[in-house]
Amino acid sequence: MPWFNRRRAVVASLAAVAVLGIPLAAKALLVQPIVVEMTTTGSGSTSAIEVVNDRNSTVTVEINTEDLLVPVSGAVSTSPNDGSEFLIFPPQAVIPAGGRQVFRVRWVGEPDLEKTKLYMFTTSELPVGLPEGTTGVELYYAVQSIVSVTPTGATSSIAIPTIEKGENAAGESGLWLTFENKGRAHAYVGQGQVALASSGGWSRTLTPDLVGGAFGLGLVPALASRRMFIAVPDLPATDTLTATFTPASPR
Repeated sequence: MPWFNRRRAVVASLAAVAVLGIPLAAKALLVQPIVVEMTTTGSGSTSAIEVVNDRNSTVTVEINTEDLLVPVSGAVSTSPNDGSEFLIFPPQAVIPAGGRQVFRVRWVGEPDLEKTKLYMFTTSELPVGLPEGTTGVELYYAVQSIVSVTPTGATSSIAIPTIEKGENAAGESGLWLTFENKGRAHAYVGQGQVALASSGGWSRTLTPDLVGGAFGLGLVPALASRRMFIAVPDLPATDTLTATFTPASPR
C-alpha cells in the first residue's frame, strides 16, 4: 500500500454519565435512551434503542454488550460479555443520512435473577475506510447506554450508614456518603434528596438538583454499597452528623 493511502481512525465515545475522549462535532449519532430499564419477565423484558444518523453520509452501526461494574468507590468499568442474554434485532444496520433505525432488545436470560444485572450497551459506528488514494482522519462515534435487568417486582432499599467529613480531589469540603442498597433492585440516588442533621441542631436538605449535580445518576447496584462525595461548605465543625435518603416519587 502506498504511503499516501495510510489513514488514521479516531473514536469519539459518549458515555451515559460522562463524555469521554475528544470534543464532538455538531453532527453525530443520536441514541435514545441512554438509560434502559428492563425486567426479566413481562412487558418490561423488551425494550428498544433508537439511533438517528444526524450526518450527511450513510453509516453502519451495531450494538455491543458488556457487563457494567460499579465499585464501592471510584470509577465504573466494564468487562467482556458475549451478549447471549439479549436478543438484539437487527444486529447491524445501515442508516442513511438523516435516517433512523430502531433496534429491538429482548431479555432472553434467566427469568429468576437474584438481583438486578447491569450492562453497558455501546452503539458503534463501524469503519468504512477512506477512498483509495486519499488521506485524512476518520471520526467514528460510539454512544453508551446503561442497561439494567431487574427481577420482576424487585425493589431497592437505600440507607446511609456511614458519613465522613472530608475533601474531594478538587479540595472542596463536604461529605463522603456511603449509600447501602439492601434491595434486589438497583437505585439511582441522584434522583432523590438527602436530609442532613447534626447533634447540635444544624440541618440541611440537599434537593435532587444538588444531589444529581454531585452524583450524576448515582447508580447503586442491588445488594451493594457505593461511596460518593457531595460538597457541603457550611458543615458544623464538631457535631455528629446523620443523613436520611428519600427516593424520588414514582412517576
